[in-house]
Amino acid sequence: MLATLKTHADARRYDQAEKIATDFKKELATKGYTAAYTDPIERPPVPDYRKIDADQTISDNEDAAGFNEGMEQWMRKYVAVSNAARQSPSHIQVIYKADDVHKHIVEACSA
Repeated sequence: MLATLKTHADARRYDQAEKIATDFKKELATKGYTAAYTDPIERPPVPDYRKIDADQTISDNEDAAGFNEGMEQWMRKYVAVSNAARQSPSHIQVIYKADDVHKHIVEACSA
């Protein structure tokens, strides 16, 4: 049961990260830019996933045509808002709740 709770929370993290990364990549492609990502985050048995690396994305695109301070600010805001899960608060609440239940069960079993 403990492993199931942890895996459930990790699977939700994976789904959220994949959605954010896919949406960001599509949005940037329409503007002629590319996205950069963090090193893979491993939470077996869930597949590895990556978060958007805002600093590297900006660095990779700063010499591209049309890139300016406004675009940099847009990228930073998009990543900050998305990674903070403000777009889907109920989703992130489920992750935190599953982690919380897991922690309490582990503590109860250790006592």
